[in-house]
Amino acid sequence: MNAALIDENGLVVNTIVVGDDYEPPDGLEVIELPTDPPVAIGWTYDDGEWLEPDLVVPEPPTPGPLSLIQAQLDFISDRLLEEGIL
Repeated sequence: MNAALIDENGLVVNTIVVGDDYEPPDGLEVIELPTDPPVAIGWTYDDGEWLEPDLVVPEPPTPGPLSLIQAQLDFISDRLLEEGIL
C-alpha cells in the first residue's frame, strides 16, 4: 500500500510503499495515502483530514549596492544611449 509516515505533530515526513507487516520507526505512524488529493511530504494529517501546506512565496532578493565597475558600466551605457550609439 502507498502510505505516509506521520510524526507526532501530524506532519507527513515521508511517503512510502509498505507491506501489511511494516512497523514504522519510533515516533512515526503509518497512514494509508488517499488517491485524491495527491498527498506529499509537508502535508498534515489531522483527525482523518489531509491538509495541504501553506504556499510560501519567497521575497525577491534586494539588490545590493553597485560595485565600482557596475556603476561605471551603467554610466557608460547611459552616455552611449544618449548619443544614440546603442
